Parts: sequence; structure tokens; C-alpha cells
Amino acid sequence: MTKPNSSPIVFTKDIEAANQPTVSPLIDRLIQKIHQMWLPGGDHFKDYMRYKWRMNHKPNTLRCSFVAVSDFLSFCSTLRKRQLQEIVSDRFGKTIGYYFR
Repeated sequence: MTKPNSSPIVFTKDIEAANQPTVSPLIDRLIQKIHQMWLPGGDHFKDYMRYKWRMNHKPNTLRCSFVAVSDFLSFCSTLRKRQLQEIVSDRFGKTIGYYFR
């Protein structure tokens, strides 16, 4: 007994809507928050969060990563560094050591 060659049938009112990729509302909210925060390295941060979403991380993992990285970048902005390249490892290490004695 053979099965007929069948392809899945999709019923949509709008063909363009069917061709657009589905995006998680959580990742959209996180990207929007990053955009509003004006953190140093914000573009890298957005790419990192999209990467974690594409790797199919759980929502709680995305939230925890968002909090950890945003706290770190907020700390860097208190050093008045607007670019990640401006952070010199020696000075940064001394600053971290001062806060975590």
C-alpha cells in the first residue's frame, strides 16, 4: 500500500504574513529594552541576545542573561566608557577589585 504524495496545505488570508518568520515576543521586548537603555556595546548586546534566542535557550535563561549583561554594561557606563574598546583590562580589573573586596 502506497501513500499518495501529499504536501501540507496552509490556509492563510495573507500570503506575505505566512512567509514572514515568527519572532518571540520575549526577544522583541528584550531588544526594545536594550535599545532604550543606551548602553555601551548595545549593538553587540542585541546580537548576543538574538544569538541566544536562535540557539533555542529557554525564556528564563534569556532573562537571566539579559540582567547579567545589562548590569555589567551599566557598570561600564558608570566608568564613563561609551565604547567597549575604551575599557582597559588593567584599570577595569582594579575597579572590579575595589568593589568586590
